[in-house]
Order: sequence, then C-alpha cells, then structure tokens
Amino acid sequence: TAFIIFFKIQQPVSAFQKHWKYFYLTFGFSTFFGGLGHLFFYYFGIPGKFPCWIFGVLAAYHAGKAMLSINVIAPQKVIYFERLLILKGITFGLLALYFQSFLFVMADAVVTYLFFCLGFGLYYWKKGMHSFRYTVYAVLILFPSIFIFLLQINPHLWFNKDDLSHVLMATTIVFFYLGIINFDERTIHRHKLK
Repeated sequence: TAFIIFFKIQQPVSAFQKHWKYFYLTFGFSTFFGGLGHLFFYYFGIPGKFPCWIFGVLAAYHAGKAMLSINVIAPQKVIYFERLLILKGITFGLLALYFQSFLFVMADAVVTYLFFCLGFGLYYWKKGMHSFRYTVYAVLILFPSIFIFLLQINPHLWFNKDDLSHVLMATTIVFFYLGIINFDERTIHRHKLK
C-alpha cells in the first residue's frame, strides 16, 4: 500500500508533499524489511528486524517533518519542533537497537503520530484547513494498535494482533493520503499561525 501511494504522488510540488512521499517510501521499505525480518527470524533473530525499525523511525520523521513544512507556523517554532523531531528519532532509534526492543520504535511512532500528526492536524483543522481532518482520522484509526500490541489482543488464531495492527496501519496510511491529495496550498496564507 505504501509503495503504491508513493508512486501515485508523481511530482511533489511542495515540501509538504515531498516529505509525505518520503514517508511512503521509507514506510514501504520498513514493511518490506519487516516481512523479511519475520520470515527469516530463526536465521537472523532480533537483528534481522533492525532494517524495519530504522526505516520505521525514518518514516515517522518524514511524517512529522511534513506536518511542520506547510509554512504556517512561525519559523523559530518550526526550528524548535524540527530539532525535537530529530532528537526523538535518534534517541528512540538508538535505544531500540541497543536494547533490541521494538517498544522503543513503537514509542517513537506514538509520539510522532500523536503529537505531530494528530496535534498539528487538529490545530490546522480548527484553523479552517479542513483537509487535515483526514490526518486526524488516520491517527484515530491507528490509535487502537497501541493497546492491541501491548495487551496481546488476538481476535483469532488466523487473524492475530499483528494482522489486526497491520490492517489498521494500512487504513491509516490511506487516510494520510486522502489528507495530502485534498490539501490546497493556496489556503496557507489565510491561516498563518503565531
């Protein structure tokens, strides 16, 4: 799904579209290597999942960067949030590799999608940029994955917590795409934030 959407965003016309395009590319690689990590787990163990985790952290970075790149927030605030985004990704990424634990990758994703996508999405939507409602819906669709993973909720033997979480993730990235294609760059000047 991520790779299909990556190719659907032909020529990005803004930093907003460019970073979402990179999000889909890195998210696609994350899922590709995640599949290989699961398939060859008995050969490579936890280190076989590292490429998936690294690309997952990069995908979260690009989602956050996209939300900051629409030239609405004051530049000094953008610089602060960009530094926070980078520091968050490096910290959680290194912790995940050092402790060989997916929980840090999940924590990075939770912080990014709740704060940058949901938080800024709600703020922009409230300011009249209605395409961000899809970004908000996307995060709300993804939110139950946290509890599905942590509480080990397995609806069925052939449809476990991983399957359910992956269906929610695929739905989420489709809703992100709806937000991207419905965003009108011309509305930015009417919604400058302090």
